[in-house]
Amino acid sequence: MKRAILALIIALSLSGIAQALDQAPQPHNTIIITVQPGDTLWEIAGRYMEDGQNIQEAMYIIRQTNPGKIPGGMVISGEKLIIPVPMSMEAK
Repeated sequence: MKRAILALIIALSLSGIAQALDQAPQPHNTIIITVQPGDTLWEIAGRYMEDGQNIQEAMYIIRQTNPGKIPGGMVISGEKLIIPVPMSMEAK
């Protein structure tokens, strides 16, 4: 009986791990861009976000990747930003 319960616990744990792996974010690499006059964080995020990704999420990720460089969500012309990009986008 104890073995059956243990086997059930292990099976459920493994299925949870498999599900988590399916939902894990896709691997990213980074590029460095220079903010151009007139650029906004919204436009930059839209340019580099993944298909199906929420624009606010993409903006949040860019801000987290560049601490202190995007005060109040405002990008500064001439600033260099690190942008996470999906590996599939690198070839474009």
